[in-house]
Amino acid sequence: MESFYNSKASKDGRSYRCKDCDKIQGKAYRERHKERDRVNRRNESRRRKYGLSEDGYNKIIEYQNDTCPICLRRLTHGWGQFHKATKAVVDHCHDTGITRGILCTQCNKGIGLLKDDPDFLLRAIEYLKSGTDHSDLR
Repeated sequence: MESFYNSKASKDGRSYRCKDCDKIQGKAYRERHKERDRVNRRNESRRRKYGLSEDGYNKIIEYQNDTCPICLRRLTHGWGQFHKATKAVVDHCHDTGITRGILCTQCNKGIGLLKDDPDFLLRAIEYLKSGTDHSDLR
């Protein structure tokens, strides 16, 4: 009887399938439903972290024409692209938790490295515009 799981649903209190068969069936089920489960986990994560439903996420993507509003590159979606520069990520304010939009990974990291501070960003813009040449100081 140790080779069967307990089950309150059956009369004898044991599962109708042995543990080994149950593991095989469970693995096959997860493999058949892998994409659905991934989508569900991703949507649940967005809802929990940012209060953003699947519909809300899709509306933002549609509003942004599926492009990053900063660099204007087309966003990529899906799995296995954890380090892809154009992967779509939710950008949010760390102080208020408000979702600002969907950015590519690089732009989101850039804003984060500038500490989400508009003054830092304005100084970076002025620095780039100045075009100062320090090659004579080498």
